[in-house]
Amino acid sequence: MRDLLGLDAWDITVKMVDELDGDGSIGAQCQYKEPYRVAHVLLQRGRTEAEYREFVMHEMLHCALAPMDFAAITAVRLVPKPQRKVAQDMINDGCERAVQALARALVKGIKPPATETPTP
Repeated sequence: MRDLLGLDAWDITVKMVDELDGDGSIGAQCQYKEPYRVAHVLLQRGRTEAEYREFVMHEMLHCALAPMDFAAITAVRLVPKPQRKVAQDMINDGCERAVQALARALVKGIKPPATETPTP
């Protein structure tokens, strides 16, 4: 996935956690620092392999698209203060929808690694 998204030079760590939110609706979370090419991905335990593949792709797409995110955040600062929250919410929603659609499409095109079956 890293090579596909141009993230091969990034230092990306993945950690399993019991919970990311109070109700279990969030399966993954990513914190990244694009100028330093560092990202920390948290995955909620108890999910399926298919969900993990999609979660990791989704979070890595956020890293790959970080320059666009930075530009959008910078542009929001130009919006008059009373409208900033609405503008930021619109950008966040659009970004999440686009990243999710891309993640689902890309995961479909990537064959999951073959698992080895132990020989008796």
